[in-house]
Amino acid sequence: MTIIEQIRLLVGDNSSDPGSQYLSDSVYQFLLDEANGDKYQAAIDALESIINEMALSPARWELGDAAEERGSLSALEKRLTQLKAKANRAKNAPVPVIIHSDRKDWSDFDSIFGKED
Repeated sequence: MTIIEQIRLLVGDNSSDPGSQYLSDSVYQFLLDEANGDKYQAAIDALESIINEMALSPARWELGDAAEERGSLSALEKRLTQLKAKANRAKNAPVPVIIHSDRKDWSDFDSIFGKED
């Protein structure tokens, strides 16, 4: 899976029909470049762009037999909140560290903090 496909998947813009995708691959590539290769930030920027575009567009239009209906703005905003939380978890993920100590007991700490027996 390419990085652009991964970002599309995070955003939810992964329709198999290129005509029904919100943003083109070149826009995703631009956002990825602007985010210095951070796919989560690129996905957040893309989703914010889609939300802004939808907020300024009608949800449904009809002209004769032709009609178009757009996705739910509230659902996309919820997805954006979840994506930001996921990005923060990925950036702040704990790293396991193994520390080997020659300490046999905690008496040295007890003496520092005044808890001598």
